[in-house]
Amino acid sequence: PFYAKKRGRAALIWDNCGPHGVQATRDMAAKWGIDDLRLPKNMTDVLQVMDLIVNSPMKAGARKARVEDLFDYFQAWKIRRLKAERDRTELPPFSPPKPTVADGLRTLIKVLNTTLATNDFQQSMRKCFVDVGLAPCHLTHEEATYKVYEDHKRGSLNPKL
Repeated sequence: PFYAKKRGRAALIWDNCGPHGVQATRDMAAKWGIDDLRLPKNMTDVLQVMDLIVNSPMKAGARKARVEDLFDYFQAWKIRRLKAERDRTELPPFSPPKPTVADGLRTLIKVLNTTLATNDFQQSMRKCFVDVGLAPCHLTHEEATYKVYEDHKRGSLNPKL
């Protein structure tokens, strides 16, 4: 309803993963005025904005948070181990806690508010939409020009534009 009232039309462009195309998803998109569009099979590495620009910083943020948590746990464990060696008692097991959903959400929010909020990232995001042909590279009142994907061999978009 938001898109129909505020923007007229919207498109949801995602890969061709089977669960994305179930009837319930198509019905929801139609009800909300969203055009449900699929990328060609095996093309997400070239055409999907999330794969090209967003997932890498998100994964890096998740890895960084996990490393920091493991480091903190390791430091505390090391002290317990040294005390156990000194006291000649049983060594403590090394069993760091697994990350929780809440940890993941905190990491996601942190990356969204830091890395993905920078002007450089936002400019890169805009450029990525142009590069994959989802936003015009040249726009006038009469005409919009889009980059066109030509060749998967080079692993790049239209190099002529």
